[in-house]
Amino acid sequence: MNWRKLMSGSESRRLLSNFMSLSSLRGLEMLLPLITLPYLVRVLGLEKYGMLAFALSLATYSSAFIQYGFNVTAVRELARARDDHHRLSQIVSVVLTISVSFAILALFILSVLTISVERFNLEFWLYTFSFMFIVSQALFPVWFFQGMAEMKYMAMVNVVSKIVAVCGILFFVKNEQQYVLVPLINFSCSFIALLIALRLIFKRFNITYSRPKSSEICATLRTGSDAFISQLAPSLYNNSSIFMLGLFTNPAVVGIYVAATRVIEVFSVLGNILSATFLPYLARKTAAIPRFNKLMLCSGLVLTLLCMLSSEIVAMLLFSADNLIVATYIRYLAPGIVALFAISAFGTNSLMLLGQDRIVRNGALYVSVLFFFIALVIVPALGIIGSCLTIVGARVSMALYYSYFYRKYAN
Repeated sequence: MNWRKLMSGSESRRLLSNFMSLSSLRGLEMLLPLITLPYLVRVLGLEKYGMLAFALSLATYSSAFIQYGFNVTAVRELARARDDHHRLSQIVSVVLTISVSFAILALFILSVLTISVERFNLEFWLYTFSFMFIVSQALFPVWFFQGMAEMKYMAMVNVVSKIVAVCGILFFVKNEQQYVLVPLINFSCSFIALLIALRLIFKRFNITYSRPKSSEICATLRTGSDAFISQLAPSLYNNSSIFMLGLFTNPAVVGIYVAATRVIEVFSVLGNILSATFLPYLARKTAAIPRFNKLMLCSGLVLTLLCMLSSEIVAMLLFSADNLIVATYIRYLAPGIVALFAISAFGTNSLMLLGQDRIVRNGALYVSVLFFFIALVIVPALGIIGSCLTIVGARVSMALYYSYFYRKYAN
């Protein structure tokens, strides 16, 4: 089937515009870690960098809870109601109400945890600023700009805020005693970006907020429950691999592991760009899904091989010859790249758009719970190797699960 037969001229231009906007944003997100990651490792040392990563891993548990799968369900609803202004305002009102309510609840729980647990209380400001940073990021309405296929606005706001954050870190963080400034600077820039994005929604797009009825909130929660679980469940193995590594080893080991995972994230970013760019279009033109999946799998495979072959060069450039051990764990984690591409292709951009939300939910839940319990055994026993096995094993298993059911339901 030809792409040209599936797209009008305006749709092609919109897709290209969104792809370029997301590419600039994700490209910046690829570039900035290449600046901040080596800088922080050298200035703070692997131990303090590991402490930062551990605090973020704890805070990240709240992210999926706040977003509640809206990066799929809200995008889908907004894309289909793009010409109905009343419906758009209704969707935005409900989503914002739920997200803000969950954010307040998450902050309360995390505050109690920080105050009551001695290990966290000793680093009160580190955990507090990390929590606030993750919460402000989770509240950022990516779902709105993605659903409206107007991602250039999101890209501009995020690009500026991230550049300011990097400049702030490079200017203010000069020694290991100033490590708390890293989450503080990130939070400040993220919060300002959130305020600007909300102003754009209500002013530029003329969205009107109205207090939603309890029935609307309940209906949205029910509709989004499958997507929520499918987004939340991976944190059981993803964040837990870092969190448990911090509990059973030392911050320096966490720093090595997180440094390797950050490199993997850089290689994986193209999958996020393609998935987010095509999601609104595929929601309306499901006939294009098979070609999209082939594109994703080929891209993921090429990037996996490139990552494995260049691991030592990347580690040398980013972390110096003293930290070449990071290259070993980059190679161990590399198979997860193509698995992530497959998860997005067969899960978010295929099964969920074909109305099989429950299949995606069950796959994420079963695999995540299984590998969470596997991590409880192998991370304390094997340390960083156990974390690598947990991440790659879970992603490959989830990719195979989604691939099987996609072939079943697509036919």
